[in-house]
Amino acid sequence: MKGIRAYARDGFPGTLTIVALAVAWTGCGTLDPDPAHLPRFHEGDRANLVVQFYSWNQFHILRPEYRKDGFLVPVNRSNFARHLQRLDTGRDLGVVVLGINYNPEEQARLIRQWETLLFQQGFARVVCLRGNGAQKIDGLVVLSDTSLTHPTPSTQMMSKGT
Repeated sequence: MKGIRAYARDGFPGTLTIVALAVAWTGCGTLDPDPAHLPRFHEGDRANLVVQFYSWNQFHILRPEYRKDGFLVPVNRSNFARHLQRLDTGRDLGVVVLGINYNPEEQARLIRQWETLLFQQGFARVVCLRGNGAQKIDGLVVLSDTSLTHPTPSTQMMSKGT
């Protein structure tokens, strides 16, 4: 079996293929946009609700502060509306912080689900952010902002839930 040098010296017909594969392989590192150029969130003080999402079985409401005996209260999809009603918070801006371990399809699905859920709970605007493990939300990368991607929700979507 010939080595790569022998193929290159003998005029290997696949030399162009090798070069193309090398360029493609080194270019794969640039598929994820440079985080320095992505939009950042800077409205943390305006957020009525901040949710740290782990899974639909457990996530935490960080704002308004929601603790019991000093610990964050675990919330899940089925009891979220009940917990939210208990908090009696404004419904202007809801923020959801997602982890970084989702592939693009999962991330897009989660964003759509959160937007739907929060619109159903009467939120006028929903922003999803890429988390970085810190509690501070200002400066996080914006994954989705309904003020940029969706029209204002209709009045049928503005109920406070039960």
